[in-house]
Amino acid sequence: MKTPRFILASSSSARLRLLETTDIHPIVMPSNFDELTVKLIEPRKLIETLAQAKVETILKR
Repeated sequence: MKTPRFILASSSSARLRLLETTDIHPIVMPSNFDELTVKLIEPRKLIETLAQAKVETILKR
């Protein structure tokens, strides 16, 4: 069975180490998206919006 590719859109070494402790070895592609441009209060919506923005930023490359 082929292991799916996982992209980490962050340069956070802590996030990378956390994923690697669970045997996930992502492709590191920092999005460099400015998270401060998103002004949302509700945590779930904030996380979803940031994740979508990072994906869109990476896909433009």
